[in-house]
Amino acid sequence: MVDILDTCDLLNIMYSREVISKWHQEFIESKPTSHDKNEALLEIVRRLSLKAYSTLIKCLQDSNQGHIAEILEFGGGKSTNGRKIVTIKRYFQISSDGQLTLKNLTTTKKNLMKK
Repeated sequence: MVDILDTCDLLNIMYSREVISKWHQEFIESKPTSHDKNEALLEIVRRLSLKAYSTLIKCLQDSNQGHIAEILEFGGGKSTNGRKIVTIKRYFQISSDGQLTLKNLTTTKKNLMKK
């Protein structure tokens, strides 16, 4: 993911939608290479709230990076131990007003135990 992200338009969109702060945007932009910028962005993304994460996916789509949005939203591939990567839609749901909420916790626990 570090090698395929394009932060050029993405950072402006993320800032305008209050996914990241001006400080975050300037911090990322101060990095010398695209690779370094992407690493900094991904480190910040790891700490986002669920609502901000959902908005990030929309920001990626709006910056013509739908392929990355799909990876973040639906997962893909396998982890290093060969197990399937858990996707966000399995454990969270997006309501009609765009709110991201945790699905039934009992069902979620059962699904996790099966893995």
